[in-house]
Amino acid sequence: MDELRGGSGAGLRPADSPGIRVLGIETSCDETAAAVVVDAAEVL
Repeated sequence: MDELRGGSGAGLRPADSPGIRVLGIETSCDETAAAVVVDAAEVL
């Protein structure tokens, strides 16, 4: 594993890894919101 992605050493993975995606959903009685975050850096 010569090429690793990740800054501080926590959660290192190969550079060709697809990354981590998190889906966040928030709801209330009259509204709903959703967001997808990729590698804690990009919001789709």
